[in-house]
Amino acid sequence: MQERKTGKRGLAGVIVFTVLFTVVGGVSLADQPDVAPTGQLGVLTVRFEVSGDVDKRVGKRGEGIHWSTRRSFESTIKVQAEKPEKDLLGIARDVPEVPTQDLQKQMEACKEDDIPCQMALAMQMANSPQMQAMVKAGEDAKKAPVRYQLWTAVPGVQPEVKMHYEDQWETIFYTAAKEVTTCTLIAPALSPELKKNAPGMDWEKQNQEQLHAGAQVLAVEKDIQQGGNRLRLFPISVFGDLQCSENIGGQIEKSRVSSNISFFPDGWQAPGAMIAGNGEYETVFEHGLGQTGWVTAGGGEVKVPMRIKLSWSLRRE
Repeated sequence: MQERKTGKRGLAGVIVFTVLFTVVGGVSLADQPDVAPTGQLGVLTVRFEVSGDVDKRVGKRGEGIHWSTRRSFESTIKVQAEKPEKDLLGIARDVPEVPTQDLQKQMEACKEDDIPCQMALAMQMANSPQMQAMVKAGEDAKKAPVRYQLWTAVPGVQPEVKMHYEDQWETIFYTAAKEVTTCTLIAPALSPELKKNAPGMDWEKQNQEQLHAGAQVLAVEKDIQQGGNRLRLFPISVFGDLQCSENIGGQIEKSRVSSNISFFPDGWQAPGAMIAGNGEYETVFEHGLGQTGWVTAGGGEVKVPMRIKLSWSLRRE
């Protein structure tokens, strides 16, 4: 019985997708002067800035945390134009949903070898308003001009990258004694301990490779019909040098370790997110400070408004 259902489900899918995947013809690109030839070279220049400050104090003794960050990222990337695409998703959004579940039930009512029954249902489906709307959408797609063109990094060409990342924080607690912890996290940088623990690893090279890899997946998508463009983001992460000094009742202990950091605040954007802004974008994002130790020490949740500013430009060569 399971095989009978599987076979008919496949037939229902064939009926629907045969209409959905109507061959979409091309439109002459000569009539769209803003379209770049596929493979056209260009230069993408980006600049990102992130900053934030917070000072939270509780109680009369001034327990709390002061935290700040200043980050900048600049890159010049050799890019090339990809094949322009039509806005097929936009056209499909206006098409009514095809009742495939109803069709499936009717298919299952036909016997396995009752071809006339199955063909009658196929004809019924083909003449339904929903399927006719799909056919019209396919015809509209044939006539539609291209809408988007993506510019991506040229493979094998290393981008120019400059990055500075600096987080600073100080926490104050009172237990049996006053505890003051001061930390600085700078990136891209490496602690001596990391090199010492893995002497055979070229960590500087790996850091540079991670930095360049973050730049090479950046891309710009141009809206040919309506103008403007969007920036495609991916995580930018490298190793940073975290140095802390802990003063407990006058006894000072220092530590220094390497920490893998992400340039953008965690949770702000998913990998591959498209940022609309036509070359400029600015927002404020609340970022939690769990990594400072203030939350785990019982000070409560601390969030800092992170100011994120992006700018980018694309120039054809």
